[in-house]
Amino acid sequence: MKILLLADHMENGGAETHIYELSRFLSQKGHRVTVISFGGKVAEALAEQGICQKNYGKFPLLTLFRHLQNHKPDVVHAHTRQSAFLCRLLLSFMQFPVVFTAHARFCTTPIKGALSFFPERTIAVSADIAQHLITRFGVSRGQISVIENGIDTKRFCPKDNQNDEFHIVTVSRLDEDCSLTALLLCRIAPALSKKIPRLRITIVGGGSELAHVRMLASKANAVCGKNVVNAVGQKQDVLPYLQSASLFIGVSRAALEAMSCGIPVILSGNEGYLGIAVGKILAIAEHGNFCARGYPMPSEKCIYKDILNLFFDKKLVFCAKRDGLRQIQHHHTAEQMAEKTVRVYRSAILDFQRKRKTI
Repeated sequence: MKILLLADHMENGGAETHIYELSRFLSQKGHRVTVISFGGKVAEALAEQGICQKNYGKFPLLTLFRHLQNHKPDVVHAHTRQSAFLCRLLLSFMQFPVVFTAHARFCTTPIKGALSFFPERTIAVSADIAQHLITRFGVSRGQISVIENGIDTKRFCPKDNQNDEFHIVTVSRLDEDCSLTALLLCRIAPALSKKIPRLRITIVGGGSELAHVRMLASKANAVCGKNVVNAVGQKQDVLPYLQSASLFIGVSRAALEAMSCGIPVILSGNEGYLGIAVGKILAIAEHGNFCARGYPMPSEKCIYKDILNLFFDKKLVFCAKRDGLRQIQHHHTAEQMAEKTVRVYRSAILDFQRKRKTI
């Protein structure tokens, strides 16, 4: 099958990593994959793996039109609102099967709504995003397939960690809308260091708040009298940080990658706080793509309490590791995600063929 994936800027992020994993697994299964985007580090990484990359250039609509005319992909899979809208414009005068994936809950302003396009085969990465499309955009429930984010479990896997430090890692963009957990960790670091002698906190990610986070980290280290908090900036490969961690704090795909590495996880982000990812909390988290949407906001007090619970309670650590790994293996492998997506592609192609026969 010839598959065309559409994105915007392919820098680090959950949607970009989803496209990366999907492209790799589709290619491994023998499909011919092309990605059109505005380029970026993830696009470069895919090119290194032999997956065809094209750049929209100055005229995205024209670039996409020419590719469709010249290469005639079996299915087009848009991953952003902008790329889906390009498909909508082209569908007014040409025909092709199209699939769209919603990676987040979209803004519903009148202008944004008018620029949104949800084809008959739409994918949502979680149940709450699917419900958002139904209630806010009027998308039919029958149009939507929920396909969870997939993790490469062969790469993100447990590794023996002989380090005697208690190493807390958080991975996130550090923009205003997603840096709260990093800021809170900086603020509670001095109090934590009094309870945990060999404490190390690593904050991975870049963005508009990175300088502010580094300033708070410096202040925390001054109070501690030693280097406890380190904001290392954006990293293309977060695996070494995860596999050296004793505990991960964060949300979404990064939390799933941490679970896949056998690390206890505290779910904390700018959209809410669910605490230690263990037992029934995992089922609750699954509904909202492990983003804790709709739950109370994180605070210094709740994060501090849950960190100490995991530091002192070895049984709780064991349960969190075990339950997290099971969740990934049962629901979130990249291979499962790719296989489910291919089934949606085949349905979109069949829909397209039926429509052509009736015209």
